[in-house]
Amino acid sequence: METASTPCKVHQCSRCPGDTEYHFVSCPCDLCPQCKENHVKDLQTMDHDVVSHRDQINYIPTQEICVRHPSHVYTKYCESCQVPVCYHCRKHRNHRQSVVRRAYRTKRQQHRGTIHTIRSEALFYRPVLLPRIKTDFKTCYTEFSRYQSEMLTKAQTLKHLIDYIQKDFMCNVFCDFDFKHRCLKQEKEMIRHIVSLQRYVYIYEQRRVIRPLQFLSSIKKALPQIHPTLHTSQLSMTESLNKEDVMEALSAIQITERGTRRVGNQCLLKLTSGAEFHQSLTVTGVERCYHISCVTSDRVWVSDDRNNLMLTDTTGVPLHRVEDSCRGDILGNGLHTVNSESELIYIDRKYNINKLSKDMKTTTTFIERTDSTCRPRSVYWSPSTGDLLVGMYNYGTGKVTRYNQSGQLTQTIQHDNTGRGLYIVPHYITENNNGDVVVSGSDAVVVTERGGRHRFSYTGHPSGSRLDPYGICTDALSHILVCDGITKTVQMLDKDGQFLSHLLTKSQEMDVPRCLSYDVNTHRLWVGSGSWYNNKVCVYRYITRQDALTDQSRVMESLSGIPTRGTEKPQQGNQCLLKLMSPPKLLHSLTVTGVVRCYHISCVTSDRVWVSDYRNNLMLTDKTGVPLHRVEDSLSDISGLHTVNSESELIYIDRNYNINKLSKDMKTTTTFIERTDSTWRPRCMYWSPSTGDLLVGMSYIHTWTGKVTQYNQSGQLTQTIQHDNTGRGLYSEPIYITENNNGDVVVCDFMSDAVVVTERGGRHRFSYTGRTSVSGLDPRGICTDALSHILVCDGRTKTVQMLDKDGQFLSHLLTKSQEMGGSWGLSYDVNTHRLWVGSLDNNKVCVYRYITRQDALTDRRLQAENAQELKKVALELYFKRKNLRSFKSGYKAQLEQLSTGVEHEGAKSNDLQGVIEMVTALESQTSVLKDELEQEMLACRQMKNEIDQIQLQKLDITRPYEHERDQVSRLKSERELLRSEVKSLKDVMNEKERNRDMEKVTERRSQRQLERERDDQKMKMHENELEIQRLTQQVLDLEVQVSETREREMEATRELQQEKLRSTHQRVDSEGSEEDPDHWNIYKTQLEIDFSPFTALAGCGTWSGSGREPPEWDPP
Repeated sequence: METASTPCKVHQCSRCPGDTEYHFVSCPCDLCPQCKENHVKDLQTMDHDVVSHRDQINYIPTQEICVRHPSHVYTKYCESCQVPVCYHCRKHRNHRQSVVRRAYRTKRQQHRGTIHTIRSEALFYRPVLLPRIKTDFKTCYTEFSRYQSEMLTKAQTLKHLIDYIQKDFMCNVFCDFDFKHRCLKQEKEMIRHIVSLQRYVYIYEQRRVIRPLQFLSSIKKALPQIHPTLHTSQLSMTESLNKEDVMEALSAIQITERGTRRVGNQCLLKLTSGAEFHQSLTVTGVERCYHISCVTSDRVWVSDDRNNLMLTDTTGVPLHRVEDSCRGDILGNGLHTVNSESELIYIDRKYNINKLSKDMKTTTTFIERTDSTCRPRSVYWSPSTGDLLVGMYNYGTGKVTRYNQSGQLTQTIQHDNTGRGLYIVPHYITENNNGDVVVSGSDAVVVTERGGRHRFSYTGHPSGSRLDPYGICTDALSHILVCDGITKTVQMLDKDGQFLSHLLTKSQEMDVPRCLSYDVNTHRLWVGSGSWYNNKVCVYRYITRQDALTDQSRVMESLSGIPTRGTEKPQQGNQCLLKLMSPPKLLHSLTVTGVVRCYHISCVTSDRVWVSDYRNNLMLTDKTGVPLHRVEDSLSDISGLHTVNSESELIYIDRNYNINKLSKDMKTTTTFIERTDSTWRPRCMYWSPSTGDLLVGMSYIHTWTGKVTQYNQSGQLTQTIQHDNTGRGLYSEPIYITENNNGDVVVCDFMSDAVVVTERGGRHRFSYTGRTSVSGLDPRGICTDALSHILVCDGRTKTVQMLDKDGQFLSHLLTKSQEMGGSWGLSYDVNTHRLWVGSLDNNKVCVYRYITRQDALTDRRLQAENAQELKKVALELYFKRKNLRSFKSGYKAQLEQLSTGVEHEGAKSNDLQGVIEMVTALESQTSVLKDELEQEMLACRQMKNEIDQIQLQKLDITRPYEHERDQVSRLKSERELLRSEVKSLKDVMNEKERNRDMEKVTERRSQRQLERERDDQKMKMHENELEIQRLTQQVLDLEVQVSETREREMEATRELQQEKLRSTHQRVDSEGSEEDPDHWNIYKTQLEIDFSPFTALAGCGTWSGSGREPPEWDPP
């Protein structure tokens, strides 16, 4: 790009004569690049905002010339292609564009945090690793040389072995070796041996004919020559060659992969000569500062002994107040703590432990108090394990309890190895970097290992003095800091309890220190005052970075000769990256239009899911519940009848029980697996992300029998899982199926009320039938999460139960709620780690989050330790290319030499493999010869049998035995006949039982179908009754309105007539009296004319005259 020249005024650095390029808003000051690097690495100023002077004056060049159209300048930014464009760049006219200035500011804001982390963290940690990398390269060269010598020795040994085998073959196999001759010779020896045996038998059988002395003489001569077993020679090699031995010799050298380098705080940080005062603030809303919990570098929670728990910033202005916090005593208590999600965990007035959300709108009970004899006095959240440590008190004795992230008790620490109690009153509690549990109690600081073994108790300095401990904390160097009420100081101990120094003493700014909190991000110590009516908090800094690491010249020197290395990858599983939240957080809910209930859910993306019910409704919807697409031919069933593969294609079961695949654009439907066996029906399926195979749960239509089949990506059957190792069936009716991270196949079996888990190969691992044998299980929807937990909906308890991968119950993740009712369908989104839960009672789907990232991953220091980030920073800032290329060329030459040696050895191993194949061929020929020899021996045996039969025919003594043998054989035949009859009877009975079972199954299924139809009719009748009641109510309301209208009209008419009658009376009184006959007759005639319709009213005696009786008159 060509940039038009613009005059610029040069400013001078505030700390050196150099030219300034950066401006710090927080200081404020102007610094050159060298001073800027030192400024952002200093712990005291690492959080200052730094901008360039161009950003300070809001300067952006407006005359950048377009490289494609030199007569025009850039005015827009193409967001699709992420390049600047001018007016004549026609290629980008249909793309989304924005103003260059706005795009520049947006990109700067997006990368601001990353640049700050690189400046203050990454460039600081890397010089510690560079000397180790140099040493590793030297060690690597030495190790490769040793491995190379070993490989050459192994190759020489293999060469000698190959030569020996070839020589042995030539001498013993192919030289003067006639197989046919050897076989004929062995055949003659066998015949002679058979003849000698027959002669010996004959002499023994003729002992009655031959005289005794003659028999003994013949036996004496023949017996030494008789050998019951003939030892014939076999074809064999002088020394066998095993293929496994050869492979073991070739694979003896192994190179193990190492993990990511870690830098300890001892190499990065050091103590300053004394604590440096940073700032102070007066906290409005509290009387004294008895406990502090840091949220961020500029926000803390502060509490006193008067039920005041306030959130404040660095100015002391209160931002939020907790109304129901517990009242601390005069000695103080660590009543609250903050977890990695910036949520406040505190003890309320009822001694329950509550959790306040980050937005301070939701308060939930994390641990409810169940033991009325013990009261929690202090809490601390462990950043290393995510557990909650609670100090409990019970009238003179104390203990420490540990709860996991689900609020379950996992450990209790109360006694030492002699049975003596460790604690009296645990006022404050914390945890050190090595896992030690540190408790500040009455007159001592008690430290135990994570497992509970007592390490030491610190009672003051010097030995024999007293200690009155209050607030306590640990820092990044594993020091223990404790407030002492007797000396009014903050004492510093090492991790083994040895006194180091008085870090802080009573001062004018703070008076008496009472509580402590250490900020691990800025390495600052927050100290609260415990004096009466002193609500001041002071911030100190007593830890700084190592001097050698801030020396720029050493950084450049160490970077000059180090090549990049991108092969080191962190070996971290989800257990190291993720953790459980407690309780699960409801993110949002949606009502799915087009379905009656939500029986199964399949996630496509983070905002699109497929939802189905039992009425052939299979809908694609987004987070608003609006239907985007409907599958017309889906199966009607309450099971997991659909799934989504990696291509976002829907795989579902249609009405003909075929498995179809719907394309991503929802325009093409193909049959993936066609049903060929009419006796088996697919009920549920799941696409495996690890193997790409499809797991299908099948159900037999005649009996309650099921199986799981596995199909590859081409739709071919590769495996069937049906029985355990004893031959017993594993499944009865599989309705949901999924796969765990370790390859286990997890099936929800509807009829057996169990979750059946097998290995990938099919071996049965376990079956989960409920938390207890009494409670049982009614399994429905099922899924697994990133931590290998198994989640299953239980219809009996209306909950979602969480199991580990070995089937152990962990917790009730979700219970029946007002938003969702009972739960049925489950689906876990592996990208956003969110759980989609479908309702049994309505068409609502709720989305929960119960898994979050580990706290260590949110630390910017650990983020900066990525090896790829080191490569980018080193290439952009300090890399010297010439030295790197020379080193790389030498290293590549060594690797090529080593690879050549490996290829040479591979060629030798191929030759050896050919020899092995030749040996295998010779062994096959030898086996053929052995078979021929065995056939010859079999012929000899047949000849011997014939001779024996001839001898038996000559001997009459064998006839009775033959008769008895015939009788035995006849009895055996009769017994076999009886057995066959019994077997046929059993077959008939089994067939009857099978028919009876089929009739029962058919009857049960018809009964279930009738019950479903009856339920539908009842639902329709109930809806009709509600409609009739609504119409009836409307009619009644109308009648009431009509009657009220009529009454109002009659009342108005009556009042009008009374008014007219009153006016007439008044006129009569004014014009004349009743004594005047003429006037009265006129008046009477007027009344008859005006009130003829209301004579009944006049007949009732209604009269409103002026106290006189009305005259008698006859109505017309």
